[in-house]
Amino acid sequence: MRAAVIRGSALAALSAFVWATYYVFVPLIDALSPLSLFFYPSLFGALLFLVYGFYTTGRIPRPARARDYFIPGAGYFASQMLIILSTVSNGGVLTSTFILLGDTIISPSIIFLLGLNRFKPRLPLLALGMVVLVSSAAFLTIYGGFTATKSAEGLILLVLIPPSLSLFFVYTNERIMAEGMAQILMPAFLVSSLFVAGYAAVVRQGYPLEFNGVRDLLVLAAIGVTSMFAGYMLFFAASRMTGFTLSSILMALIPPFTLILGILFLGLRATGWIIALIVMAALGAGLCTIAFAEGGVLNRRPY
Repeated sequence: MRAAVIRGSALAALSAFVWATYYVFVPLIDALSPLSLFFYPSLFGALLFLVYGFYTTGRIPRPARARDYFIPGAGYFASQMLIILSTVSNGGVLTSTFILLGDTIISPSIIFLLGLNRFKPRLPLLALGMVVLVSSAAFLTIYGGFTATKSAEGLILLVLIPPSLSLFFVYTNERIMAEGMAQILMPAFLVSSLFVAGYAAVVRQGYPLEFNGVRDLLVLAAIGVTSMFAGYMLFFAASRMTGFTLSSILMALIPPFTLILGILFLGLRATGWIIALIVMAALGAGLCTIAFAEGGVLNRRPY
């Protein structure tokens, strides 16, 4: 069994946990414009990747291709705004389930169908693991009663999340594998935050950049450190180590982690069924990891 796959799977699972903390931080913030909720974490993430890139290379990180200043930034802005608006409209657990659809089914399917996956998994074991993992994560939301969207707008947001998220991650992963994380993610986060600043300047309104005191700013900074820096660092490190396909599949752990954190910090009630489904999701993730660890190596670039 390849140790690199196990280590990469552990990093991917950790990134899923880090991203799940987003749904704990957001309720801690007072009523805030979704644009502000996007702007500050993106700006903090950009600054952290700027420091990281300068520390590791000795120069300001920037992409080799001019279009990579815009395409990842536009994709990131679109996907994250959809997630933020859906979290406000539909709640964190339901939103994370549609993120799951984009991350664990559409994104790895694109890479797999294009023949760009690094490892050749044992397909029967992978299929079994994905059924257990994805169905467990989905049933967690159904059993918890978090499946109803409140409006047509909320439903539209949910439908748009998977394709926008998949296109962003597939394109960004390809560029990161070619150039490096800081070179692609720093301008992506910076440019996307400039979209908000530019909008505020055009409409001559301060609400896209407003926050309610130091406490809110600290929470926004915490989101920047976790979801916009650490989560992406861990995910793309896992992608380089174990391949994009498996790392994306393991993002199905986001809903279980979201519920675990909700039980610990948001007052959600733990039941025997919830605990059993979380255990089943962990079992499914383990089966997917074994399927890749015991499969073949395709000697391709680390997608």
